[in-house]
Amino acid sequence: MLMPAAQLKQVSRGISPGHSGLDLTAPYGSPVRAASAGRVVFAGRYFGYGNMVDLQHPGGIITRYAHLSAFGPAIRPGHTVETGEVLGRIGTSGNAHGAHVHFEVRINGRVVDPKPYLGIGRCIPHPELRNEIAHAEEARPPVADENRPGGLLDPALRLEIAQAQEAAQPAADVGRPGGLLEPALPPARRIEVAQARQVVPLVPDDGRSGGGLE
Repeated sequence: MLMPAAQLKQVSRGISPGHSGLDLTAPYGSPVRAASAGRVVFAGRYFGYGNMVDLQHPGGIITRYAHLSAFGPAIRPGHTVETGEVLGRIGTSGNAHGAHVHFEVRINGRVVDPKPYLGIGRCIPHPELRNEIAHAEEARPPVADENRPGGLLDPALRLEIAQAQEAAQPAADVGRPGGLLEPALPPARRIEVAQARQVVPLVPDDGRSGGGLE
């Protein structure tokens, strides 16, 4: 649904046992729009609601707009409106403290929280959908990785990173400045050199400075 208050400042009050809708504060006289296309079933003054418009939508849904300062020129019972059409103007009629529009959503006469319909609240899925979501999360447990922010990493991605890091590690060579083999030396050749050094270790020579043969 579309936000009814075209120049919304804030949601000053939400649904509660003593309050059946949302109070959407906005500048006095600014437009109040139809949250969804529908048919006007009431337009007039109604007790503490003051100047009020009720729209009927498919599926037994009614949206209510109250405390208006004025009605739109074509807004009367039986008139069909489009989403976003101006129903009236923000006001303080009825029992209102400050300029706002009181917005309600009713399904088959029962008051429901409007926030999820306006995208400003959490939608609660049907119980069957909640079970499906829970099962899907259990079937795909996260893998802990202490080196990643949040501590989670996909297993395949972690293996790929480890292999890339291993391939990028230069082979040690104590005979070169800095202790590293020539970067251009192929990986297989670096392995051969490292294995050869393990097979032919240095032989101590007490007669030479440093204790090693030439």
